[in-house]
Amino acid sequence: PTGGNPRSVAVGDFNLDGKPDIVVANFGDNTVAILLGNGVNDTIGQKSFPTGKNPQSVVVGDFNLDGKPDVVVANFGDNTLTILLGNGQGSFTVYETLPASGNPSSIVTSDFNGDGKLDLG
Repeated sequence: PTGGNPRSVAVGDFNLDGKPDIVVANFGDNTVAILLGNGVNDTIGQKSFPTGKNPQSVVVGDFNLDGKPDVVVANFGDNTLTILLGNGQGSFTVYETLPASGNPSSIVTSDFNGDGKLDLG
């Protein structure tokens, strides 16, 4: 199980064990759920972390360049982006909430300006 009204998923290695883990945006609970994978089509644990209102979309990347995957969430209900910094052990801390416009329903990441750092769009 994840949470209420899941909307979006992304994959990353949140505990740095070399096995894929999943993050799910839970629109109805105002959370993201992190499901740690065991590498054999099962999960070994789940943790939830707060977001803004009605999280709609999630992306994974190393946004603070510390070598650990982070998560950014597009929150449809309050026009914000929530940045969750990963600790490399499967846990996250809310770092910052940024304003967005137009009820964001999706988010993408890439190096749009060629500076070697991930950007959001």
